[in-house]
Amino acid sequence: MPTVTGQYAHPGQFLRHWLLPEREALGSLAKRIGISRQSLSYILNERSGITPKVAEGIERELGVNKETLLAMDLAYRTQNKKKRATRQK
Repeated sequence: MPTVTGQYAHPGQFLRHWLLPEREALGSLAKRIGISRQSLSYILNERSGITPKVAEGIERELGVNKETLLAMDLAYRTQNKKKRATRQK
């Protein structure tokens, strides 16, 4: 899950760079996953996390294990929470 820099990547970054089907419109993929195009856009642009429902849809449509996606999301959020806490001291 860590990137080359030692930081955890947002699951949206992983999906955007490695898994999005070429030439498929976001709206079409979002519909297949069971979410709105805007919600998928927020995830891919790292503005929103992955919920269990979204993870299940992505697993079904793109073949990524839902537990892996949820673990990536948790690691990313935990890392950023620690960074914010350090900055506030």
